[in-house]
Amino acid sequence: MGKLVVEVCAGTYCTMMGSMDIVTAIESLKDLKESTGITCDLDLRVTPCTENNCQKGALAPVVKINGELLLQTDTETVMSRLLEIAQRCEQTGESTGA
Repeated sequence: MGKLVVEVCAGTYCTMMGSMDIVTAIESLKDLKESTGITCDLDLRVTPCTENNCQKGALAPVVKINGELLLQTDTETVMSRLLEIAQRCEQTGESTGA
């Protein structure tokens, strides 16, 4: 069984641009794992802005899924990518984002 590691930036710019909405959606996915058939472990990490990936808000919000950086992202994009990776994880046992 693979693992999905999702890091959501909770820095000021990312929070203003909707990162907490993304966190809420991912948390709901964790609650719905059984009904979606996802068996991969989901590790959600809300992180401070330490790498300045958002470039002072220009690229916010920032999310990493298994190291894959998503810039100027939104809830729909993150959830779509998560489900795509989770399906691959189910089929192959891999948890890579590539």
